[in-house]
Amino acid sequence: MPKSALLFVVSLVGILSAGAVGVKTLVTAGKFIKIYDPTIGETEPWYLNDHCFIQDDKGTWHLFGITHAEPAAPLNEISFAHATSPRLVGGPWIKQEPALTVETGPPWNEAHLWAPYVIEHGGLYYMF
Repeated sequence: MPKSALLFVVSLVGILSAGAVGVKTLVTAGKFIKIYDPTIGETEPWYLNDHCFIQDDKGTWHLFGITHAEPAAPLNEISFAHATSPRLVGGPWIKQEPALTVETGPPWNEAHLWAPYVIEHGGLYYMF
């Protein structure tokens, strides 16, 4: 068995056994719902990974996340999706131009992107 699968099994057993001895549950999740499909407007299926949401001062919601054509190709993820909606749940979500795309040539020589995180401070928005 691969080490990663073994660690997952051990972690899962630890979680299940912790619940069995009365340890307080700290995190729960409700029903998962799909609120945005990055495939819209594409000729093949796309996925969205490592995303974040932020609401601007006019009430519009912005989604930013790694996107790429399926199947998943983490080392070839080169752009951040951007979509907007008047509502977080229930849309409609409108696909925008990518928020950021890697610059593969000099001087940056970038290869791929990692999880975006956006905050607002003093009227400016920062992406990390």
